[in-house]
Amino acid sequence: MLNLVKIAGQMGGMSEQMLKDSKHTSAKLLQAQALFAKLIVNQEQRSLQREQWHSALAFTCAAPVEPLTNSTQHDPFSQPHTVIATDGSQIAPSRHEVAYCYLINIGRVALHYGCGSYPLLDSIPEVYYQSEDLYIARQWNIPTEE
Repeated sequence: MLNLVKIAGQMGGMSEQMLKDSKHTSAKLLQAQALFAKLIVNQEQRSLQREQWHSALAFTCAAPVEPLTNSTQHDPFSQPHTVIATDGSQIAPSRHEVAYCYLINIGRVALHYGCGSYPLLDSIPEVYYQSEDLYIARQWNIPTEE
């Protein structure tokens, strides 16, 4: 049974941390809004910079295909609907690690609107460690000798 008396002293600290985190998040949101406002004014210049430097970036970033000031109004959905998304990531093998293996993680999201169903928020991680797995990884362009 949970002893509420023993954890009551920790609740104050948790409350303080949540308040601190909330203030920090609000400050980051204000900073993001200010950066977005600057980007709107200089969108064409930033697009040229992105084209010039995209090969030097450590990651691929999206490029807007229309002005950032564009917005579209949609009528509210009159019927239940579902929005789904997925994303993946990988950790390539390294001979410096304890085990020579790689990991592929697939994240899944399904949000159901207007029907009362619970959302699906999960991931499917898979570790590959057998020699035939590592051979197949090369065919998928997963580097096995980082």
